[in-house]
Amino acid sequence: MNNTNGTLVLQQLCSPVIVENSIYVKAVKMFAYCLVLLMSSFGNILLVLIVFRHRKTGMFTTTNCFIVNMAISDLIIPLFAVPNKLFNLEVDSNFRWFLGGNVGLMMCKCFNFLLDVSTAVSIQSLVAIAMDRFYGVLYPLRAVRHRNSKACALVIPLIWFNAIAFHGVYFYTFRLIEFQGKNYCLINWQPYFDSKAAQKPFYLVQFTLLYVCPLILIAFLYGCIVTKLRSSTTSSAKCRKRRASEQYRNRKVTKMCLVAVLVFAFCWAPIHVYGLLFHFVWDWIVPCGMQEIDFLVFFVAYSYAAINPCIFFTFNENFRRGLVRVLCCRSVKRRMRRPSWSSWRSRSTSGIGIRIIEANCSSGSREDKV
Repeated sequence: MNNTNGTLVLQQLCSPVIVENSIYVKAVKMFAYCLVLLMSSFGNILLVLIVFRHRKTGMFTTTNCFIVNMAISDLIIPLFAVPNKLFNLEVDSNFRWFLGGNVGLMMCKCFNFLLDVSTAVSIQSLVAIAMDRFYGVLYPLRAVRHRNSKACALVIPLIWFNAIAFHGVYFYTFRLIEFQGKNYCLINWQPYFDSKAAQKPFYLVQFTLLYVCPLILIAFLYGCIVTKLRSSTTSSAKCRKRRASEQYRNRKVTKMCLVAVLVFAFCWAPIHVYGLLFHFVWDWIVPCGMQEIDFLVFFVAYSYAAINPCIFFTFNENFRRGLVRVLCCRSVKRRMRRPSWSSWRSRSTSGIGIRIIEANCSSGSREDKV
C-alpha cells in the first residue's frame, strides 16, 4: 500500500486533523452529538414501527414506504457516524481510526461507504416522494391503479442499488494511513491515480448527481404540484366535498414533504460548501484558525437524521396518533386483544378509535368506555 500521498496530506492540514479542545468545549460537543444520536435513533425507529404496526389501517401508503426507507437509511448516522465523531473528540483528532490491521482497514472502508450510501438513499427517497406526490396530484385517476406497494417494491431496491453502485469505489479509495504512530482513515487513490487529480472530478460528479440535480428535479415537481393545487382551489366551490377533502389532504402532505426537502438542503449545504472549498479553493490545505468548521459542518449534516422524524411527527396527524399508540402504556396492548378491538379497527379510518385510544392513554389505568 502506497501511503506517501496520504502522509503528505496529513502534514499539510493545519488544523482539522489535530484539534485540541478544552474540557468544557469537548463536553458541549459530545453532548450535542449524543443528543443527535438519541433523537435520530429513537425518532427513525419509531417511524418504522408506526408504519409497520399500523399498515392495515391506512398507514402503508407509497409515500410512507419511502419515508420508512429514508428512516432506515438515516439510522446509519447514529449507528456509525456519530460514535466515530465521539471517538475523535475524545482523542482530539479528526479522521483518527481506533483499530489497525486488516480488520481496521475493512471497517474504515465500510464506515465511509455506508455513510455516503445513507445520504444517497435519503435524497433519492425524497425524489421518489416528490414523484409520487406529483403523480398523485396531477393524475389522480391513474394513481389509484398504479400507486401501490408493488411500485415501492421495485423503486426502493433500485434506490439502494444506485447508491451502492455509485459508492462502491470507496472500497478502493479509503485507506488506513499511519502517521506518527497513529492510524487515520483517509482517501488515497494511489497507486493507480493521483489522489488530488482523481478526487476532484469524483467529488464534483457526486455533488452534482446526489445534491444539485435531485434538488432541481424536486423543485420542479413541487412547483407543478403547488400550481395544480392552487388552480384547483379556485374552482373548489363547484367540487364535491370529497374532492375538497382530497385537495386538503394533498396540500398537507405536500407541505410536509416540502419542509423535509428544505431541511435536507439546508443541513447538507454547509458540508458541500466545505467540500468544494477544500477541493477547489484551498487545494487540500485547510487554513489555520478554522478548527471549528469541521465540527459545525458535520454536526449540521448529521442533525438531519434527528430533525427528519420530528418533521413527520409535527406535520402528519397519522404519525402523531401512531406515536401515541406506540408509546402508550401496556394496558392499551391488553385492551387491543379484547373483542372490542375488532370494532375499533373497523372505525380506525375515521379516526374515532384512535381518539378513544389516546383518551385511554391519558387516563392511565381507567377502563375503556367505548
